[in-house]
Amino acid sequence: MPAEMNSEPVKDAWLSIGEACRILGVSEATLRQWTDSGQIKVFITPGGHRRFERSQLDEFMASRQKTLGIADLVAKLEETAEPHREIASAITAALGESIMLNQQQKERLAGLGRRILELIIWYVASPVDRNASLLKAQGIGMDFGTTMFEAGISLTDSIEAFTCHRRPIVEGVMAMMKQREIIAEEILAALPLIDDIMDSTLLAMVKAHQQRLNT
Repeated sequence: MPAEMNSEPVKDAWLSIGEACRILGVSEATLRQWTDSGQIKVFITPGGHRRFERSQLDEFMASRQKTLGIADLVAKLEETAEPHREIASAITAALGESIMLNQQQKERLAGLGRRILELIIWYVASPVDRNASLLKAQGIGMDFGTTMFEAGISLTDSIEAFTCHRRPIVEGVMAMMKQREIIAEEILAALPLIDDIMDSTLLAMVKAHQQRLNT
């Protein structure tokens, strides 16, 4: 839960979440993570809107050690959600206009991309049983391979299409690694977990596609 302040906000002394994000130079997802973890105090209006005091933001920027942790990684991963919603267009662009996907297939692929992302975020944010997570990843991969086969897409092209889901996740993580800030050890420990999920999904996709091809 966000760290809330009880006093009523004074007019012109408080900022909207958009204004606070511009001051801090972060996305709304990241700022929500910081407030939910209690790093920044926030006032919730009766209408459910978040308001931030400028002095609190200034103190936070002055005192915060530039160390990126799991909450920052999760926020960065959440920012990759949009490319997954547009995955059908990305696949068409990657494979050429000869690839025709019906609306149901487009929606299914977009849904599978979101499931991959949600599984990675869930596993990274609060690691659970590794085998259970990999089984979920394999299930997503099987669905992906079946969908691509039914769309008449070859295995080679299916693997290339899978990179449309993988690329924004990898690029998001790499962008974080390039920041001139300290990377917490927990982020470095999470990177192999992301690879495990993506690799398991890909292998299951290949298996499903081959199985359908041989039936």
